[in-house]
Amino acid sequence: SDYSPILKLLDELKGEGKIMLSGMSVARNFPYSDVVELDEFDVVQDDHNLLYTSQFIGNLASSTRFMARSPLASGLLGGRITAETTFDEEDHRSGWLKGERLEFLCSILGEITARWEVPLPILARAFLLQNQEGQYRLH
Repeated sequence: SDYSPILKLLDELKGEGKIMLSGMSVARNFPYSDVVELDEFDVVQDDHNLLYTSQFIGNLASSTRFMARSPLASGLLGGRITAETTFDEEDHRSGWLKGERLEFLCSILGEITARWEVPLPILARAFLLQNQEGQYRLH
């Protein structure tokens, strides 16, 4: 894919004052470095939370902002999902958040909550906000 026409259009729209920033919401397992420099965008969005750390954190230019998508991990970090939780068929999580995968993720959440004794939603937000340099680590 050639992103140059898109980048040119976004620059024109910024120059005309129609938009303030350009951004890219990335998908997992796509080789962006083969087709575009993400630093060309003002904002890059990717899944990033207590259970999944974006590969782009710390690898973007200082002028490119990072926006965390799914900070509560599709509800897992909301504190109400258990290994016995089932989702309605219309819920996107019904196809992938079930069985062994759900049990495994809930076991990880159990270890996290046992260690820090802080409600998961608070811990999830603290993880994302603990520093502004993109070094997201639990201590």
